[in-house]
Amino acid sequence: MSPTGPDPSPAARGAAQGRVPLVVCSAIALAALALRLHGIGWGLPEVFEEAYPFKEAWEMWGWGPQRGLDLNPHFFKYPSLTLYLQFLVQGILYVAMRAGGIISSAPDFRALLAADPTPFYRCGRAVTALFGAATVFPAFELARRAAGPWAAVVAGALVAVSMPLIAKSQVIEVDVPLAFFVTLGLLGSLELFERPGLRKALTVGVVAGLAASTKYPGLILALPVAIAPFLGRTGAGGERPRSKASGKIAREKSVPPRRERHPQPVSKTKAVHRGPARIVLSLVALGGLVAAFSLTSPFVLLDRGTFLSQLAEEREHMAMGHFGVAGGASWWAYARAWFGPVAGWPMGLLSLAGLAVYALGLRRRWAILIASFLVPYYAIVGSWSMKADRYLLPLLPAAAVVAASAIADAAAALRRHPRGAKLSFVALPLAGLALAWPSLAELPRHLAGARPDTRALARRWIETHVPEGSFVVSEFYGPSLLSPLEASRWDPEVREALARRKFRAPLYAVQQLPMYQVEPERSARFYDPRLYPAADAVIVTSSVRDRYRADPVRFAAQLAFYDTLEARFARAAVFDPFHPKGGAGPEIVIYRNPARNPPFARRASVAPPESLDTSLPPAGGEPFFYYNLGLNYEWWGRTDAALRCYQRGLSFTRFEPRYYALVVDRMAEALTRRGAPDSAMRFLAQAESAAPSPAQAEQVRRSREWRSRRPGVRGR
Repeated sequence: MSPTGPDPSPAARGAAQGRVPLVVCSAIALAALALRLHGIGWGLPEVFEEAYPFKEAWEMWGWGPQRGLDLNPHFFKYPSLTLYLQFLVQGILYVAMRAGGIISSAPDFRALLAADPTPFYRCGRAVTALFGAATVFPAFELARRAAGPWAAVVAGALVAVSMPLIAKSQVIEVDVPLAFFVTLGLLGSLELFERPGLRKALTVGVVAGLAASTKYPGLILALPVAIAPFLGRTGAGGERPRSKASGKIAREKSVPPRRERHPQPVSKTKAVHRGPARIVLSLVALGGLVAAFSLTSPFVLLDRGTFLSQLAEEREHMAMGHFGVAGGASWWAYARAWFGPVAGWPMGLLSLAGLAVYALGLRRRWAILIASFLVPYYAIVGSWSMKADRYLLPLLPAAAVVAASAIADAAAALRRHPRGAKLSFVALPLAGLALAWPSLAELPRHLAGARPDTRALARRWIETHVPEGSFVVSEFYGPSLLSPLEASRWDPEVREALARRKFRAPLYAVQQLPMYQVEPERSARFYDPRLYPAADAVIVTSSVRDRYRADPVRFAAQLAFYDTLEARFARAAVFDPFHPKGGAGPEIVIYRNPARNPPFARRASVAPPESLDTSLPPAGGEPFFYYNLGLNYEWWGRTDAALRCYQRGLSFTRFEPRYYALVVDRMAEALTRRGAPDSAMRFLAQAESAAPSPAQAEQVRRSREWRSRRPGVRGR
């Protein structure tokens, strides 16, 4: 409808129409950010099954005299982009705290993390929240180009209120950043198709490289990036032409284009070079992908051996699946998750139906680009035995775009009907509300705050009811207690900084029971009660116990261990997630040993542990198990027992050389504590010459040099 006054110029009209979507989109993104920041501190200072990028970045900084800056993460189960982002945030936080007088040195910074990691984890989670809120922008623009401004508003709102995206935006993980880069890459692919150019090809290639550097499946974004130049120009092959002034997409039944007065003949040279030009654009885009990935995950190439080793482990994990989860392909499991907790059945159904109609029936180019990512991504992820709903999150923004386009086009069809004009203005918001309803129904619970985790509740109970210095054996997914394993990493300067801060937390001799995702029966040798004669308490978690109980023949040794606990120990506390006053998380059962009083740290004598059964093949993890066990004995003056543990651990390092320098350094520390620093130095010299690799020899050499500068017993 034309305005009553004089028409503004096309440039002014285009600028005004361009500002309105930006304002609307920004408002939706701000709302999305508010939802993601609300309650972002849930569970802190505890973190569970998250923060790997944060922890690896922390190790890269070093923050100590024995440590040093190391840009090689030595961790390749994820690529390195999120690690480097967390690395950068930690550096900024250090500068800000130093400038604000909160800390005075790097050891003080490390001490603050040990005393209260809450501000660190809040900053790390905020990075993910920003990615989650920023995903609104490419989703909004992609929907606007596909079906107009109303579709854009609906798509942006669906991304903003999606509870799976909100929940994963509040943890330090990689799936939400991947969703952002995937959506941005799909938008860039559409722009490359609409207005081909070398700069656009390079830009979208860089975005695809960043997606691959966030998580390896992001490499699938190379497909839409590579095919975008070959889809043809806008208006060809059934695509709806765009208005230059407003950017809106015209309908198929618009006014036919005027015939040129003097039609120009098609240039043969131009026709010949059209194909090669598209090939060049595709190659430039792929070159940008390779360059961006190489710059943001450089040690994939520079430390190729470690990368290939860890990648092989991860591929085995994906192929074998998660311990306790049924094996085989995951397509049906992911289909159920897609129509259930991930997208919800309204958006799940409409997005798939819409993608089929738009990509296969109407041959819309934007839908073809989206399908070229979604279909192979789902096929590859679904072929894995490993199942995790979060793997579907990168598909959600694109699905929101397709669903929003479908209801916007349906509303437009209603408006063209003589009796449907008024109905269309009601149908569009109602349809959008129906798509968002599964997430909106969960929103009040999110705003009310997360329930406390059973592991946090168990930790508080232990610190109140279990004496400090007790020997605690714990399964995986148990409460995180302060132990010598963590405290031994504190340099003397860190301990001094903690003392200045009057930090005081109960310390326990915590021994972790190994669990294996692949071939889980290997843990049987560690479920031998004779290994833990000093145990004061044992923590059992349903996340581990129930998996063993599901196959009593295969895991007979583990079940026998549980039977021993029931017979010889007493149940002291149970934290049930299904209890009205319980928290989220696994069931935690704490057993007390009635025969152990006083606790481990205050006993006059402690029986040393039995050796692992050497008749069995190595299970993996023995060096670290003995390292942990030795630390628990050494910390409270049981040096001879600790040395026996370290010697046993050292004998297993021929199977796992990566632990060689770690165990050697601890043996030297135990010798020094026993009053034999010269013996410790001779031992280090011999260990350096016998190291299994140059890297391990270098670590031993650095330990020897450090001890030569600081003789005597190192303070705790």
